Amino acid sequence: MKRAIHLFFLFLSITINFTYAQNEEDWFINPETQATVEGGMGEFYRYLAKHLTLSKEVIEKDYDTKIYISFYVETNGIISEIELVKGNNPELFEKAKELFLSCNDPESEIPKWIPGKIYDEPVRSKMFFPIQVELR
Repeated sequence: MKRAIHLFFLFLSITINFTYAQNEEDWFINPETQATVEGGMGEFYRYLAKHLTLSKEVIEKDYDTKIYISFYVETNGIISEIELVKGNNPELFEKAKELFLSCNDPESEIPKWIPGKIYDEPVRSKMFFPIQVELR
C-alpha cells in the first residue's frame, strides 16, 4: 500500500511539472536538462575573457571585481531580462549585458544558448551567472 501511495505521488508530481512547463510565462531554475551554451561553458567563458574589457578608470576605482547576474534562457535559446543580482560595478554589468545580448544575434560569433528541457521539451530557464575580472 505504501508503495502504491508513493508511486501515486511520484506520478502526481511528474504530471504537475509537465503541466507547469506548458505555460509560456513559467520558468525553471533546475530543469531536467540545464540550459547551456553551444560548445560548453568553457568555450563561453573563454569568449567572455577575450571580449570583456573595462576602462582604466573603472579598474582604478574601488569597484567589485566580481558580479552576479541573472537572466532567462527562453525556449528558443534567446537571452532575456538580464539583471544585476550582486556586486557594485556598473560598467562590468553593462559590458557583460551587452555580450550576453549579443548571443541573440545570429551574425555574432559568440556561442549561442541551448534552452533547458523537461521531458525533451524546451522550457524557459532562469540562470545565475558569476563574472569575475582579475586585474593584472
